[in-house]
Amino acid sequence: MDSAQHRKLAGQAIARLSTVLLPRWQPTGMQFAHIPSAFDAPWTAALPLPCTAEVHGPVTLIDGSDFQREADDSVLALEYASRPRTRVMESLHTRSDGWHALTTLHLSRMLRRRVSCSVFESLPQDRTAGRHYDEWDGLIVQVRGAKNWCLGYPDPACRLQLTTRPVTYCSCPAVSATT
Repeated sequence: MDSAQHRKLAGQAIARLSTVLLPRWQPTGMQFAHIPSAFDAPWTAALPLPCTAEVHGPVTLIDGSDFQREADDSVLALEYASRPRTRVMESLHTRSDGWHALTTLHLSRMLRRRVSCSVFESLPQDRTAGRHYDEWDGLIVQVRGAKNWCLGYPDPACRLQLTTRPVTYCSCPAVSATT
């Protein structure tokens, strides 16, 4: 994919996000929101996602509080094959130059705050990320598959349970993945 195609996809992503994100944005952070129509499924299904070969730097394997970062693709493949768990390509906006990096830069300018782009990949029923609390605002765009979430802040009890699919958008200050 050439840079013009990446710019076009980034422009489409920002246009779609801005209609749902800007009305809900607050300088102190986002409030819980679940908007199941920011992106349509055919558009997200066509998005080219970065693969480990395109990303310079380690991929993180998450199992509860165990974070294992691997930069060597062959070691990563062996480690994942021996114990499948959630894979994370962190800070993609600094490690690649695709549409996702351009979208991250535009969001940072638009919201006037630091925005980071990471891709999480997990198998169906994967629970290795476990319950956790994030100190940052989370913007979740489900590109493929589905994910169940239990959102609660700071109370450990679920305040909102939802399932994200390619047609949903979720913004929240604390995210706890349950499956």
